[in-house]
Amino acid sequence: LLPSTLPIRTTDISVEGLEQYIKERIFGHDDEIRDIATILIMNHHSTKEFGTESILIPGPTGTGKTATLKVASEYLNLPFTFVNTINLVPQGIKGPSLEDYLYALLVASGFDMEKASKGFVFLDEFDKIGHDSLDIKESVKQIFLKFIEGDTFMIDKTSGDFSFNTKMLNKTFAGAFQELYEKEKATIGFNPVETI
Repeated sequence: LLPSTLPIRTTDISVEGLEQYIKERIFGHDDEIRDIATILIMNHHSTKEFGTESILIPGPTGTGKTATLKVASEYLNLPFTFVNTINLVPQGIKGPSLEDYLYALLVASGFDMEKASKGFVFLDEFDKIGHDSLDIKESVKQIFLKFIEGDTFMIDKTSGDFSFNTKMLNKTFAGAFQELYEKEKATIGFNPVETI
């Protein structure tokens, strides 16, 4: 990772521009970065009628998954929030809820709902959400289905009530997905980059 002191070229909102911007800051994973840049620019130019495509990034910790999406959000000048999915609980129960993270996007955008609704939600450890059969986690799984489909979430905060639709969000689901690597023996996702 290079320091984020490099200039942001917001005049070139294109696949090539985003790809170059990421590659100047993240090393390795060139093919994956190209694929991610393509999806993100498609999402950037999409409309509410079509919504956005979600991104799934398998790979071990420390391979640049989060950093790649964080840098992409900087390029597009959109808010970014990191969610550790294994800690999520339904709204109203003590602990972090998905609505809390949607509200964080709204705050980061200066309460500009249009900008917040196009922000980046990076859901880490997503592969672990299915490992727990507690009723509370089953509720979180149902919430995720609404989130992925692009449903409207009601956010109740002391600063006011907000209606947040997730259809235009840039949603990234990431995790180690260790079982996938063991079963398929495939080189997919973000793998460790060998240094010379």
